[in-house]
Amino acid sequence: MVIELSEIKEENIMEWTYLSHKLSNDTPLYNGSGQIVIDQYRKISLGDSCSSTRISLPVHTGSHIDAPAHFDELGRTIDEYDADFWITKNPALILISLDPGSLISLNMVINDLEVLSKSTDIILFKTGAEKWRGDGTERYTKMGIGLDVDLCHWIRNNLNLKFIGLDSISLSSPMHREIGRAAHKALLSSRDSDSNPVLIIEDLSLDSLRKPPKSIIAIPLQIEDADGAMATVLANID
Repeated sequence: MVIELSEIKEENIMEWTYLSHKLSNDTPLYNGSGQIVIDQYRKISLGDSCSSTRISLPVHTGSHIDAPAHFDELGRTIDEYDADFWITKNPALILISLDPGSLISLNMVINDLEVLSKSTDIILFKTGAEKWRGDGTERYTKMGIGLDVDLCHWIRNNLNLKFIGLDSISLSSPMHREIGRAAHKALLSSRDSDSNPVLIIEDLSLDSLRKPPKSIIAIPLQIEDADGAMATVLANID
């Protein structure tokens, strides 16, 4: 049976937008370390039979997901999750404006957290850090905005999230790396809590969001035994 588009009710047509950045050779890397190579090594314009591109880059590049194995040797890897895990149906959006190098502490957002629905499965922290991405300074890559440990412990112990996501290069501010490591472990480690790990989506594009999306799909590149992976993140903003 063929279904014509005109037969689909208008209310069932959803509007989607990307929350993930495009990957390029200019994609910023955490603390300015690492290397990205995206190379079109075959080109039809040069007489090759086809065009083909190869890439070499860390898995924690651009918009990406940290799996528990990133900070827990016994933690799950990206490829160990079922396909429907990557779909979230009850997003929350927390807006907070901070200076480069700042940490979001629990007391800054506790009022927002305490009113969240029990069904909330992802929190997006929109900090405004995205405006420094690609601005020619090191504010995004070497200062950033991170989450404090107290906030991560509270989220893990009081909510039932799949993910948190943020518009800075990492949950760990490069200016507070020890705190950042502890914050990662508070969310990801299976040894420190009886609750499920909360995966982390970093380097998101949240500038266009003014209210929580209706749903989010975050699909990581399926890499065997990987502690994280680049992701395409889509939001239903209808």
